Amino acid sequence: MKSFKSMLLSVSLVAAMFTLPLSAFADPTKETPSENQTTQQTITTQSDLSPERKLTDKELEIMNRAVPSDSIIENKIGSNDVSILAAVMSYNILKLSSGNTKYSDASFYLPPGKKPTLTLVQSPYSGGPIPGNCDVYYTLVDVDTNNWINDGVRVSKNYTSTNFSYTFSNVPTDRTYKVVISNYPDAYDMKGNGYITL
Repeated sequence: MKSFKSMLLSVSLVAAMFTLPLSAFADPTKETPSENQTTQQTITTQSDLSPERKLTDKELEIMNRAVPSDSIIENKIGSNDVSILAAVMSYNILKLSSGNTKYSDASFYLPPGKKPTLTLVQSPYSGGPIPGNCDVYYTLVDVDTNNWINDGVRVSKNYTSTNFSYTFSNVPTDRTYKVVISNYPDAYDMKGNGYITL
């Protein structure tokens, strides 16, 4: 019986992995990205996002203090294929307008001793040629308090055939979080997706 439960869990994980869009790893219809580089114990798969809303002045202030992503490592697609198997939640953005923000519907629990890592791809929302680079801020929000954590990253590049990973370091543990995706004012509308691993 125990063996059957293990097999059922393995099959469920593999099935969940295949429900993620291929663009969680790359968008093969896009051209080469820019070259610069740059947080629930229950597994949840791809989520829709909350309705987008305008950024508040307080949120913009937090975003403008963000560390640029230039010093953070980008990964060639395929270099961390195992990571998706360890994902505790994922999200998909069909379109996020300039100056707006969204929270993921799915959440994840951060146990003591763990740090969440966000892996993502992003590109401008466009029906034609890519007009330029995205300019997006990523952080986490505590589900109980609705407060953003004191850690986030500004990603000002397009990632399509490579992905971008960032590990949040100042995150209180034993809490439940959602991913916050905020598009800077005067930036291009954007699309993308990503996942959290611990």
